[in-house]
Amino acid sequence: MEYSPTARRNSITRLASDWFTALPRLSQIGVALVLFGLAIFLYLAQASVVANLSLQIVQYEARIQELKNRNEVLRVTIAQEERLPVIMERAAALGLGPQDEVLYGVVEVSPTFTSVNGELAIPAGGAPNSTLAQGTANSWWNTIVDQFAAWMSRPGG
Repeated sequence: MEYSPTARRNSITRLASDWFTALPRLSQIGVALVLFGLAIFLYLAQASVVANLSLQIVQYEARIQELKNRNEVLRVTIAQEERLPVIMERAAALGLGPQDEVLYGVVEVSPTFTSVNGELAIPAGGAPNSTLAQGTANSWWNTIVDQFAAWMSRPGG
């Protein structure tokens, strides 16, 4: 005995109908009210979630707009503070300004070294005082430090 899909659907419908009609009339009304109340509860729960999410979206959009406004105010403030007259005024308040007298220090520097076939080559004539040519770069640095110390110890230096 084979059942077609239509026959099966009819038997399920008949079983549900028989179950529901077997209940007393008052129980049928109670079951209907419970199902109706469950549907209303689910609808209200979903509506509440949707309303809550809509409120959050509105609040986030307002926050985004507020941050954009604050960012624009900061950009304007930065642009005003970067203007040359403002910078010059602040420098003058700190005691900075154009210099009347400029002192320059002369420091001997190491000779230019070149690479020949991947090896370091000392230029013709050797290094100053031939100390670098002997491999003592330390004395070359000490000479520069001594020159700087002598320059700094001068009056006005």
